[in-house]
Amino acid sequence: LFMGVEYLGIACGLLMLGSLWLNKAAGYRRAAASLISVMLILTVVSLLVIDPWLDHVKLVDGAGSGQFIWAHTLASVVYGVLCLLALVLVVRSGKWTLTEA
Repeated sequence: LFMGVEYLGIACGLLMLGSLWLNKAAGYRRAAASLISVMLILTVVSLLVIDPWLDHVKLVDGAGSGQFIWAHTLASVVYGVLCLLALVLVVRSGKWTLTEA
């Protein structure tokens, strides 16, 4: 499930960056592209680094080990940061569009 959500997030992020490229408002494009780029980087790191590490630790040490708990906490923090950045993007998008269009 998480892998599917991450692939969907990457696809949507790339589509959003592509649509920003066509947008005429340079200020909005710069601010939104920065947020989306950070979100894409975090999603790719989660997909390619954190998730495989989490799976490995769970398989080798078990779900109750300290290393698994630490890895799961890191994955949760990254997910929380992604959610906050998405919220900022949604809330600010109306202001960026109105003031800089």
